[in-house]
Amino acid sequence: MATTRATRGGRRREKGGRWWAVVGAVGILLVLLVLGSRSGRGNLPQEGEGGVTHKRAFETFAERLRGGARSAGFKYAARRRELKIVPMERLRRGEVSVREFWGRNSTTPIIVEGEVRHHPAYGMTWGEFSAMCGDALVQTSVYSPTASRWAGLTNVKTMRMGDYLEKYIMSANETQQQQGDLVYASGQVGIPEFCPKLELSTPIPRFVTFGSMPRDPNGVQQGQPEQYIGPPGTKTELHVDSLLVPFWMSVYKGSKTFRVITFHDIKASRGLSKLFLDKQQSRWSREVVDRETGQTVRRELEIWNPDLDVFPELGEATVYEGTVQAGDWIFLPGGAPHGVSNDGYSWGVSINSLAPPWIDNFADVCVSSGFKWRCLDYAKAVSPPCSEGGRGSTRADLARCLREGEQMKELGAIYRAGEDKDSLLHEIFGFESGTSGYKGWCLKICKAMRDRKEFFTKSILDKGYQSLEEYYSATSREPDIAEDMPWEQIDWVCAQCNDPVGLGVSSPNTT
Repeated sequence: MATTRATRGGRRREKGGRWWAVVGAVGILLVLLVLGSRSGRGNLPQEGEGGVTHKRAFETFAERLRGGARSAGFKYAARRRELKIVPMERLRRGEVSVREFWGRNSTTPIIVEGEVRHHPAYGMTWGEFSAMCGDALVQTSVYSPTASRWAGLTNVKTMRMGDYLEKYIMSANETQQQQGDLVYASGQVGIPEFCPKLELSTPIPRFVTFGSMPRDPNGVQQGQPEQYIGPPGTKTELHVDSLLVPFWMSVYKGSKTFRVITFHDIKASRGLSKLFLDKQQSRWSREVVDRETGQTVRRELEIWNPDLDVFPELGEATVYEGTVQAGDWIFLPGGAPHGVSNDGYSWGVSINSLAPPWIDNFADVCVSSGFKWRCLDYAKAVSPPCSEGGRGSTRADLARCLREGEQMKELGAIYRAGEDKDSLLHEIFGFESGTSGYKGWCLKICKAMRDRKEFFTKSILDKGYQSLEEYYSATSREPDIAEDMPWEQIDWVCAQCNDPVGLGVSSPNTT
C-alpha cells in the first residue's frame, strides 16, 4: 500500500515524540542522581544502599522505558528509595512515674535512659559474669542473610558460657570480626534455667513489675528472662516475637540499636498487611529473577540492608530507630516486627509479658492478626476465663476475659496502687523478699526442670526408642537445650539454691 507524505510525517512525529520522552525521562533520572549524591538522602539510593546501586537503578529504569512503559518509568523514579526512619521517643530516668509512663502511650517503642544503671549487673565485668555463670550452658548462633530461620539466625550450637565469653567477648579481636567470627549468644534459654542467681543482679524494672507470664504447675516460669550477648556486628533481622505480647530489654553492657515497625502502621497499609500478615512466618522472603544469571532466587527481607526493589512495601513503613546504651531500658509494643544490631560487646536481658495497661492494645493486635503467632493460646495461659468456649473471638471480649483472670486482677491492683519500684524475679512470682524467697523460688525452678526432663525423656521412650542417645542417633538430630536440658546443667542449677547467703544478696537493694 502506498504511503502518503502525511502518513510518513505522522510516523516521524510519533517516533520523535517517543524519542523525546525517553530523553526527558533519562534527563530527570540524571538530575535525581546528582541531587542524591549531593544530599546523601535523595529519592534514589546511594552506592550500595539497600543493595541497590546507581548503575542498577539506571539499568532498571532504562529497561522499563525500552519496554514502552514510559509512565511506569517515571513512577519508578519517584518511588521512595530508602526507609523512612524516625527516632524513637526517649525519656530520662525519674522523668515520669509508672502511671504517667503508661498513660502516655503503649503502642510505640520508647527508651528510658539510665533506667537500670543502679542494677548490680550494670557494674559487672565480663570476668565477674563468667565467674558467676561460666559453667552454665548457652545456645549460640550466627546470622546469615539467606537463612529462613527465626531472625536469620542459623548454625545453632551449645557451649559453656565461660568458653563463649573467653573466645568471642573477652579475647575477641578485630581480625576475628573481619573473618566473620560473629557468634551471638541469643536467647532460647531463660535465666532461671541458665544461672538462677543472676536474677539477683538483674531486677525487673519498675515499669514492668506487674507484667503477667504463663506459669507452670510449680508456679514459676523457666524460660524468661532471656539474655542476648554478642560482639559488634552480631544482629537479629526483622522478626515478630511469638505470642504477639510486648517486649522489653535492659541493656547492661555495650549498646544495641533497634529498628521497629509498629503493628498499627502495618495494619494501616495494604501492602504492609499483605507482606507481614498474610502468612505467619519466622522470616519474610520473595522469589525474584537474578539479572546476571536469569535464575529465580529467593531473597530474604533485611531491615539492616533493605532492598526496596524486592520489598517496595518497606517504603510505606515508618521505621522507628533507637540505640539503647548500657544502663538504658527499652519497651516495644506487641506485634511489632523488629531487628537488633549490636554496636559494641553488648549484654541485654529481656522479657515478653502482658500487663494491665497493655490489654486493649494486645487484644486489638491479636484479633487484627487473625489470631496468628498463638496469641490466643497466650491469653488462655495467663487468664483461664479466656479458655471458656467461644471467649476471645472479638477485641472487646478478649480484653474482657483477660481482665477476668485472677492473676491479671492481682496485677491490676498493683498497677492501680501506683507501686513505683523494681522487684526481683522471684518476688514477681509471689516469693518473699530476701534469701529465703530466693531459695524457695530456686527450688521450684529445680523441680520444674527435672519434671520437664523426665517428661521429654518419657515422650521419646514412648515412641519406641530405648534411650535419648538412640533417638538422636536414629534421627540425626542434635540435642536442643531449649527442650532437652542435660542432667549436668539441671544439677548445676539446683546446686545454686543451697547457698543464697554466699551469693552476697541477703538484703538486695532494688529501688
